[in-house]
Amino acid sequence: MIQTTLKPVTLFSSKDNGAPQLSASAGSLKTVLKACLVSGYGEKRALGWDMPFETPNVAVFRSASGESNRHYLRVDNSSTRSVRLHPYREMTGIDAGTGYFGRDRSNNYDRFGYVERDVNNTDRWWLIGHDKAFTLIVGAMGDYYKTNGCSMFFFGDVPSLIPDDTGNTLFVSSHYDGYDYLSNGNLRALTTTYGNSARMARTWGNTETEAGVLLHSLGFAAANADYPDVISGGTLASEIYLAEETVRERYSLRGLMPGWFKAHNNLRIVHDGSPIVIDGTDDVYLKFNAGDQERGYYLLNVSHWES
Repeated sequence: MIQTTLKPVTLFSSKDNGAPQLSASAGSLKTVLKACLVSGYGEKRALGWDMPFETPNVAVFRSASGESNRHYLRVDNSSTRSVRLHPYREMTGIDAGTGYFGRDRSNNYDRFGYVERDVNNTDRWWLIGHDKAFTLIVGAMGDYYKTNGCSMFFFGDVPSLIPDDTGNTLFVSSHYDGYDYLSNGNLRALTTTYGNSARMARTWGNTETEAGVLLHSLGFAAANADYPDVISGGTLASEIYLAEETVRERYSLRGLMPGWFKAHNNLRIVHDGSPIVIDGTDDVYLKFNAGDQERGYYLLNVSHWES
């Protein structure tokens, strides 16, 4: 059984007073991450992460918590509409990292788009997290994509079945090798089909090798029901679990992806970032489409995460 405690999270968004905005310029997304994780803005306090290395368009972030694995995320924002996301177990300089556990760099799968090709800015972003983990969501533009289009990534420590797990840092990211900007190919991070976009820092045996994990949820199979749900009258959602490939094509439960829940219902009529009421809790949940078209709807808890 995965032992967890509830940990409060902070919601940042592009609509906050004093929030930095995303534009088609080098360093733009890096500035948003730095503001949310390290420096804060307006009346919003940062999550308290460290930034041990920085250049004008590149930054390295790591948790400052003594209870964290304190692994590193290198963000290269030299391009104007995308960043390169590189998670490492260790770093000694801005270009010196070991123990890489991210996407394939040779095929551009490490690329995360945040501004579309034909626009100069993106006016919708959200960052939610605490001192050990966070997730960033970027909403695509246009009427259709306001209900059906977000790119996202998640980085940080997650609840694990393994006691005192030192490899339970999770990296999940939207990616698309074909373009260096936000496109509809980016909008498929949280699915079983694209589950190979998920990595953990070490295997379950604590080896110096990253672990490939698949995302599993009851909602992946039970999806696309009417909304409001014809039986419950509302919406249903299920937790997302992490299954590690321990032997080729054989997967064992490793942990839990906190905050994110797979919706069972087709929430196309609900704009991304809109609140959804869940019975029996005062926590706030926001709706996002971070998966495949009509089946890619998720709820994100912006009040508490399991830790």
